[in-house]
Amino acid sequence: MNEGLERQLKTLEGVIRAYRDEQITLNTLIQRIEGIAEFIDTPSCKEEIFPILLVLEQINAVNLDTKAQLSASQKADIKSALQDVDSLINRFSKEPSP
Repeated sequence: MNEGLERQLKTLEGVIRAYRDEQITLNTLIQRIEGIAEFIDTPSCKEEIFPILLVLEQINAVNLDTKAQLSASQKADIKSALQDVDSLINRFSKEPSP
C-alpha cells in the first residue's frame, strides 16, 4: 500500500472513531469522509466509498429535513455502513504497494 493511501485510511479510521464516540455529528462524518475520499489516489477504493457515502447522505438528508432523532433502523443502517468502511479500510490496508 502506498504511503498516501495509508495516511488517508488512518484518518478515515479516526473520523469513524470520533463519530462512534459521539464527538462529531453524522453531517460532519459525511463531510470528513468526502474530504478524505478526494485525496485517495486509489480509484477502486474511491469507487467503493461512494455507495457507502450515499447511504449515509440519504439518512442525513431525511434527518436534516425533519430535524428528528435517528430511528433505530437508521442507526442500524449507519452502523452497517461504517462496518463496510471498516472492511474497506482493512482490505486496502493489507494490499501490497505496487
